[in-house]
Amino acid sequence: MEYEDYSEYDFLKDDFFVRWVKNYDKETDEFWKQWISDHPDKLETVLTARQIIQSTGYKEKYKLSSGEKKDILEYTLQKKRVPINLDSKSKNRFNFIFIRAAAACIVILAATFSYYHLSKTEQPSQKEIVYTLKNNPAGRKTTFQLDDGTVVRLNAESALRYPEHFTDSKRVVYLEGEAFFEVERDENRPFSVVTGNITTQVLGTSFYVKNDLQNKDIQVALVSGKVSVLDQSGNTIMLEPDEMVTYTNNKIAKGTFDRDRDFGWVDKRLTFYKAGADEVVKRLEKWYGVKFMMERQQMFEGPFSGVFENESLENVLKGIRYGSGFDFTYKINGKQVTIKDN
Repeated sequence: MEYEDYSEYDFLKDDFFVRWVKNYDKETDEFWKQWISDHPDKLETVLTARQIIQSTGYKEKYKLSSGEKKDILEYTLQKKRVPINLDSKSKNRFNFIFIRAAAACIVILAATFSYYHLSKTEQPSQKEIVYTLKNNPAGRKTTFQLDDGTVVRLNAESALRYPEHFTDSKRVVYLEGEAFFEVERDENRPFSVVTGNITTQVLGTSFYVKNDLQNKDIQVALVSGKVSVLDQSGNTIMLEPDEMVTYTNNKIAKGTFDRDRDFGWVDKRLTFYKAGADEVVKRLEKWYGVKFMMERQQMFEGPFSGVFENESLENVLKGIRYGSGFDFTYKINGKQVTIKDN
């Protein structure tokens, strides 16, 4: 799939790209995350096209053929660039999508052109903002510092896009996944975290943000200071310490949170609260960067609760076996864990 030379217009007419933006699924998300990681120089182009699509009424009109799906899967697994040859019928569909997309975006593009044209004639040129993309795979958590001194703890399977140097007027970063921010206070430059349809703005504080693309919900939890959370409809909620806001199905609501349960990973604590076997396996895969092979129907039955602080995978499996009351055996072979009956 040859996207290296694509412009914003090319991405707008690409149905597979539109499908990723408008209708999330695991297949397309894994492909695009891998492609962006392999081509960081195209990040700005991809994000611009994505913003335009999110602002318009695109609708999916095209279904991928089995051959195209195979090519996409091979790219994701092998991390190779795989050309996809579309038949004439597919090309006609792409052309139709491009015409509809162009019609939908022409007003936005014209307004954008006018704005930048006037800005260039009335204001001195500004330095181009250079962005960095921090992308953690499963099993990796990182802590790093931004240009302004803000400390970020980024969870596994999460990505943060941020400028190498913030401007004199604002500090904006873009998050997919989970992160904990300890923001350096700056009265003249608000700090904003953009997560899908939610923007969280602070001056200086510590807070947690989770952008769950699969379940399409967003959480913002405040530990200290104050934050304002703004959704795409203009609704704003102010949070006090120990309060959390949840955005689901275009609705925003305020509540409370449990630090260990909701983001214990920040303190290296793996917490399960009445979790089923499927949830436990999924979280262990993310936490330790492994894959489970089940030779029994499931690891255990019923809910499981427990807290593990900076423990090895083997010790966690022993704890689950003891705490759940189910006698299963396990074998850890590199990145693969096999679960079977005793």
